[in-house]
Amino acid sequence: MPPDFVEYEDAQSYFEHYKSTYCRETITTTEGVRVYFKQDKFWHAFYEADPKTGRKKQTISEGRAKRINWIKAAIESASAEHYKGYHENQAL
Repeated sequence: MPPDFVEYEDAQSYFEHYKSTYCRETITTTEGVRVYFKQDKFWHAFYEADPKTGRKKQTISEGRAKRINWIKAAIESASAEHYKGYHENQAL
């Protein structure tokens, strides 16, 4: 089962959650590989293009943001298949 949804009133609260959960904690796969997150990647992961203006990454994606804890759960899951980099054949 995935973690419960996280629901905040504003994007800043999601950003604070991201920083405290992902940038300040140690997250490690079951294979012992530490995974690092940078603060400036929050916008890439949790924002989307505004459908009205077409401007990129101007609006927080509620669908992505409420699943913010799913990332950590997947990384730490013993049943997940973990890969290093962008190539499917580079399993850990």
